[in-house]
Amino acid sequence: MENPFIANLNSILRSQGRVAHMHSAGGIENIVELESFLRRSLPSKLKLFYETFGGLGMTSSDIDESDDSDPDLEVAGERPGCYYPTIIPSPALLLHELKATARYMRLDSMGIVDWLRYQWDNDRPEFEEEPPESLAQLNKQYTGFGFRRFGLNSARHIYMDQHGCCGFVDYHQDNYADLWNVHLHGMLKESPASMQLQEALTLLLTNCEAPAAF
Repeated sequence: MENPFIANLNSILRSQGRVAHMHSAGGIENIVELESFLRRSLPSKLKLFYETFGGLGMTSSDIDESDDSDPDLEVAGERPGCYYPTIIPSPALLLHELKATARYMRLDSMGIVDWLRYQWDNDRPEFEEEPPESLAQLNKQYTGFGFRRFGLNSARHIYMDQHGCCGFVDYHQDNYADLWNVHLHGMLKESPASMQLQEALTLLLTNCEAPAAF
């Protein structure tokens, strides 16, 4: 029987020719190992999501998921569709990325700054111009755990704050100024996150407006 949340998502996505799907939860041991590897506790609401869903993906409803899959994702037992990527990586996939040895493939942590860096192969030199203590504060207070890409250059990232509320960070690779000034700088003062997890995920998958370059 289809999970009610996934069923509700698909009732919305059907008109767009898309379908949401869960990835294997992989067991509580993956969550325990993930927290041990990160040396931090994950927000309780995020852990509950991992226990229930594992991960979340979205594919076009008229393509065969077996085509053009990423071999790196096969290692973690996930095969997102060839047009739409994994939205919320499962603990198994996150561990695979955290343990990667190649610098451009390694996720350093799930802190929001490290999360954003990783999505661009850890090559975002603009971050080096910001105060290190500010980057450390952002990494500590906000957990990045999912994204939706709009082509190769832009994505909307979802994060959770220390109170279990969710928010979005839009990032176009040619518009770092907005990333810092509109999103991250203000997050140093107070969390703008106001959505519950399922509300945020529904909006993430159904809002098709891509972050702009300028």
